[in-house]
Amino acid sequence: MADWPAGLPIGSEANYSYQPIDPVSRTTMETGPKRQRRIFTQVTTLLDVSWPMTAQQLAAFEDFHANEIDGGASWFNFPFLDGSGSRMVEGRFSENYRVNLVSIATGTWQVSAQMEIRGR
Repeated sequence: MADWPAGLPIGSEANYSYQPIDPVSRTTMETGPKRQRRIFTQVTTLLDVSWPMTAQQLAAFEDFHANEIDGGASWFNFPFLDGSGSRMVEGRFSENYRVNLVSIATGTWQVSAQMEIRGR
């Protein structure tokens, strides 16, 4: 399994949010309370993240995405931040990443994506 490249940033705190996928199914009954049951035990989490990058970091990221993780299809070890601090989890892209030019003068880019993580 590939690792997040060491020279790339972990994430921008301005655009960093996550939401665990609900593992419970709820069924509305004709009368009485809803019935609930757990439908899976391994809960994945959706992570919205963005990274400020230099042009060199962007090139390294795009190479990693295209060649090491099959265009985003493969799982990889990724640094995840939450209330417990930073630790490595398994992640993959749930949709293709987006790139925005922040400043031509400084060569700064903003890369953002939605990821799916497991193992938190």
